[in-house]
Amino acid sequence: MRILQVTPYFAPAWAYGGPPRVMRDYAAGLAGRGHQVDVFTTDVLDEHARASPRTETLDGARVRRFPNLSNDLAWRTKKYLPRGLLSALLRSAGSYDVLHVTDTRTYVAASAHLASAARSRPLAVSAFGSLPRSTGLRGKVKDVYDLGFVRPMLRRSPLLLAQTAHEAELYEELGGRPGAIRLLPLPLDEVPAATPGAFRERLGVGSDERLLLFLGRVNRLKGLDVLIEAVEPLLGEGTSLAVVGRDDGQLGELRARFAPLFGAGRVRFTGPIYGVASIALTGFFLLLAGGVLVSRAAEPGSMRAEKRLFAYSIVYLFVLFGALVADRWLVW
Repeated sequence: MRILQVTPYFAPAWAYGGPPRVMRDYAAGLAGRGHQVDVFTTDVLDEHARASPRTETLDGARVRRFPNLSNDLAWRTKKYLPRGLLSALLRSAGSYDVLHVTDTRTYVAASAHLASAARSRPLAVSAFGSLPRSTGLRGKVKDVYDLGFVRPMLRRSPLLLAQTAHEAELYEELGGRPGAIRLLPLPLDEVPAATPGAFRERLGVGSDERLLLFLGRVNRLKGLDVLIEAVEPLLGEGTSLAVVGRDDGQLGELRARFAPLFGAGRVRFTGPIYGVASIALTGFFLLLAGGVLVSRAAEPGSMRAEKRLFAYSIVYLFVLFGALVADRWLVW
């Protein structure tokens, strides 16, 4: 079978999180089983650099990178605008048995949808968490875009790959046919058990110290500033907060705003963590079992204040409970 992956990011763009790794693993696995796998992607790598070369073969898959109009725009806003991608897809799509696209509301996904439809080729979709809708003006813009591109793409796709049952429901809500939706576990190789205490050792945190965890992108939308404010009373001697995830542009602001906490090691930034350590972190995060959704949308000041106060209270209680659970039952 001839397979064309179309994705905004591919190996070695690890700074963009899990999707580049998943697509690399899919490509390597399919190529290893005798399929011809080609990849059309952009040249994103990280905040400061672009990936190269333009063409290469990785793990049996032929990779072609199309240069983005702006690497900074791709990194900060996830707006991928690769020059020449649409025309190349229109020329090449007809020679493949199937196209596999990632994400849903990007120029890359729209190009794959248009080219596969124009050349009457099936299009498999991996949403990778891109399906949730928004509120306010942003939500209205998404709804209009979805009518023109996302809903038609999902309706005609014969294979919609979901990571979770919730994502499967979102596919169906946006017009995907139930018979096309499949739950597909992440392609993880068997890994050895994590060594107890490895994460604490990496951070330089003693076994007798309480350790709180933020796991996610350091982005204003994630509300890390709200979390740090909420747990600041806890961050004295014997308690610290570990921030695990890629910097999405907010880290410098946080370091300046909470300089005493960063300087004293009460807040520690590790960057993203992969492999065995990431599996151990996931277990730690799930055991904490606490979370807060803070809206950044424009709204009346009184409502923002009420939400902020409520968020502070809930975060504080959940993190305090999580710290006690971690201190009592987890070995780090």
